[in-house]
Amino acid sequence: MDQIAALLESLRDVDGVQGSFVLEPDGGLMAWDVAPPLTEACLDEAGQRIARLAETFDAVVGSELRLCTIAFKAAKLFVTRTPAGFVCVLTDPSLHLAATRIAATVVARKIRTELERPTLGGRQ
Repeated sequence: MDQIAALLESLRDVDGVQGSFVLEPDGGLMAWDVAPPLTEACLDEAGQRIARLAETFDAVVGSELRLCTIAFKAAKLFVTRTPAGFVCVLTDPSLHLAATRIAATVVARKIRTELERPTLGGRQ
């Protein structure tokens, strides 16, 4: 998990990124790099809602939700789905979507590789 935390921290190198977090496919919080006022409890709740949003989209549209941007007054939440779960990036509202998508996609691939790497005790 230290490697995943380092990958999330690296997203802050992109100007306008406020923080990020990784969710398991069921919405469980796996790792995070966010500043207050966001808390672990807040991210736990958000994770459950993001997973339900994806499940609803999958059922209604009949196609898997892969990317989603949720805009708030003070921020945007960029969500990308991988087989290993969700990578969520919180940004300034003015941050260009393409820059966020490129950075999140690269980090999501590295996180997926990290999660799929075998360990002695199973999952990390």
